Amino acid sequence: MLIDTASQLESCCDDLAEAEWVTLDTEFMRERTYYPQLCLIQIGTANNFYCIDALADIQLDRVLQLLCQHPGTRVLHAARQDLEIFFHLLDEVTSPVFDSQIAAGLLGLDAQIGYAGLVKNLVGKELEKGHQRANWANRPLPAGQLEYALDDVRYLSEIYPILLERLDQVGRLHWASEDNSHLLDRNLYVTDPAQAFRRIGQARSLAAQDQHIVRALAQWREQVAQQSDKPRNWVVNDATLIYLAHTKPDSLDRLQKVKGIASELVDRHSETILSAIAAGYENDSEALMSQATPLSEAEQKRYKRLKQRLEQHATNLGINAPVLGTRKDVEWLLRENPKSALLSGWRKAEIGEELLTIS
Repeated sequence: MLIDTASQLESCCDDLAEAEWVTLDTEFMRERTYYPQLCLIQIGTANNFYCIDALADIQLDRVLQLLCQHPGTRVLHAARQDLEIFFHLLDEVTSPVFDSQIAAGLLGLDAQIGYAGLVKNLVGKELEKGHQRANWANRPLPAGQLEYALDDVRYLSEIYPILLERLDQVGRLHWASEDNSHLLDRNLYVTDPAQAFRRIGQARSLAAQDQHIVRALAQWREQVAQQSDKPRNWVVNDATLIYLAHTKPDSLDRLQKVKGIASELVDRHSETILSAIAAGYENDSEALMSQATPLSEAEQKRYKRLKQRLEQHATNLGINAPVLGTRKDVEWLLRENPKSALLSGWRKAEIGEELLTIS
């Protein structure tokens, strides 16, 4: 059902408020904006399913309030992008959350299984794929496109009880709860402009001085992108930031000759850009990021033993090895880096403590 009037939305929210849990998905556009442009909210209960038109002339306050205050679980598939959208609308992460993709991985399915693949696997339904690249901002929405959107919550309501039952049967509900809790970290959904340079892969290999220039320029770019709601690479692309760090233009004339920066952007921000370059040029401090140190021969041999044991245990559990621990998790464990998922929670108890004893 398409919800595009205030009275329809009120009835929808009355229904949702009584539900024990809700299924949730969104459709959005992001090609031309920094923040995702919300177009549809698909939301359902065990029996009723709705598409709320976020572009209609209706106030979404009550449904957003429900997402904040509803005591039941929000059930999503590959939840992170949808949670990001609601985070920017609510300034908080709606919770509790159950991600069916996470659950699928813990039950031995592909950790990156798509929604259509999971529906086919669990309920035997082949979903329509013709609207994956649809423009969700167009109005009116064609009937087929609307049905496609509704399917995203319709079959999720069938999948959720199946996944819960199977997780309970194998004693892994607490695994799912722990992994889902990681999705509630606000830092997943906030881009700190001061840390934006870490997204630029080439920056890691730059000299310390150039890294400081890239950090300042990336911070400026992120702020401009956020304020103008434009994709960061529409402001200035990564390659141009790296070029500026290498060449270090020190005057307006030299800056104007750099390809990849729009002239109107130079006119508005030349002082900031030149100041960032100058500040970095004068900075002789240590590098902000370093190249990963290769494993020594002895570490490589131990890494191989750790990885083999992890893969063996994953096979015994009937799950894919990356669900238990990625290659990076194994390397971090070897180097006692606390960021390794194998050093906390159920993974530590399941295999991490044992891996620490393998020399």
